[in-house]
Amino acid sequence: MEMTGAFKAYDVFSLEGQLKIDSIPLVSPKLQSHIQANPEKDLVLDLSNTGFMDSSGIRLLVNIKKKKEATKKKLYILSPSDRIRELFQNVNLLDIMDIVDSCEQVHTKSVNNQLKKYESFAHAEGDLLRLDLSCPLCNSCQVAGYSINPHAYTWEWGEWKWDGDELFPVAKSRETGSEIDFFALHPIICTQCLLCSTDNVWFNAVKDDTTPVESGLDIQLRSKLTKAAKERGRIAQTNFVISDSFFDAPRDSKASFLLYALAADCAECLPLQKNMFIRGYYHYCSAKYAHSSALQEIFGKARTWLAGAINDSESYSPSELAKIFFMAMNTAYYLNKENEASSAYDRLTSLAGNIRPGLMPSFDDPHFWYSQAGKIREKRGNTN
Repeated sequence: MEMTGAFKAYDVFSLEGQLKIDSIPLVSPKLQSHIQANPEKDLVLDLSNTGFMDSSGIRLLVNIKKKKEATKKKLYILSPSDRIRELFQNVNLLDIMDIVDSCEQVHTKSVNNQLKKYESFAHAEGDLLRLDLSCPLCNSCQVAGYSINPHAYTWEWGEWKWDGDELFPVAKSRETGSEIDFFALHPIICTQCLLCSTDNVWFNAVKDDTTPVESGLDIQLRSKLTKAAKERGRIAQTNFVISDSFFDAPRDSKASFLLYALAADCAECLPLQKNMFIRGYYHYCSAKYAHSSALQEIFGKARTWLAGAINDSESYSPSELAKIFFMAMNTAYYLNKENEASSAYDRLTSLAGNIRPGLMPSFDDPHFWYSQAGKIREKRGNTN
C-alpha cells in the first residue's frame, strides 16, 4: 500500500494485490494512523489493482467508512476491479460504498458537499442565494457572499478575441440558459475588515444568532489575517469609494477587481506549500476586471505564483493542474514568453492524454481547458 496523491480535500492510497486476513495487519495500522492524523480530509482507496478481498478486507473498509463518517468526512472507493465490484454486490455494499471512477469525481463531490452544507444557511436574493455568514476575525455579520457552485452550470467558451474573453469560460444556468458572471460572484467578503476568499469555509454560517457551522480557519491563520487588515484597508481606500451595496450582486468590474485584489492579499497569509495555485488564480481572475494599464503587472504576479505551483505539481489534483497550465500558458503569452507558454501547453497536453474526457464540458474536466488552450495556440499560429 502506498499514498499516490495528497490534495487539499482528500488523500489517495493505492491497495495492490490481495486484501485479506494475512495482509490486514500491514495495511490497517497505516490507514488508521493516517485517518487519525488527517481528520479534516476525505480518504480515497484505489482498488483498481486489488485482485481479491476476503471478509477481513470488507470489515476493514466498513470500519474506515464509519470512522470517516464520524468526522463528517467520506471514504471513496476508486475504480474497483470487476471482481471487487461483484464482491460488493454479493454482500450488499455496492450501493453503500461511495464508488468513483476518477479523482475528478471525488473533487466534484467534495465541492458539492461543502457548498450544500452552507446552502442551508442562505436566503433568496433575486435569482441568487445569498449566504448568511459572519466574519471569524471581527465577528461582523456584514458579509457579502453568494452560493456559487461551478457544477450547477454548463460551461462554454466565447468567441476569440484578445481582450480577456477567451481566457475565461462562460457559465450558463442549466435551467434557463442565461449567462452568469461566475467569477464576479464567486468571492465572499466581510465588508468591515475586508476578509475575502472564494472558500466558504473561511466564514461562519449563522442562523438565529447562532453559529451552526464555524470557520475552518485555524488560530494561527486568523492571527495573520487580523494583522493584515490594515493592508487590506489600504488596498481598498487607495482606489475605491465603497458604498454599503458596493459588493452586492450584480457586481461591476470595479467591485470584482477589488474582490480578487483583496482575496490575493488574504491568500498571502496562507502557508506557501500547496497554496501557490490559489494565489496565482486570484491574480489571474483579477485581470478579467482590471484596466488594461494594469495587466502587465497583474499577469506578472500571476506568472510568479503559477510557476511555483507547476514546480509543486504533485500537490494538486488533475483538475487544478489543468487550470494551472492553462493560466500559465496565457500569462506567458501576454508577457511575450513564447517558450514558457509552449512548455505549459505541453504539460497540459500530457495531462489530458492520461485522462478520459468527460461526457459534458465541465469546470473540473482537464479536457475542457485543454481544448481551449489548443484553440488559443492555433489562433496565435502555434500548431506544433
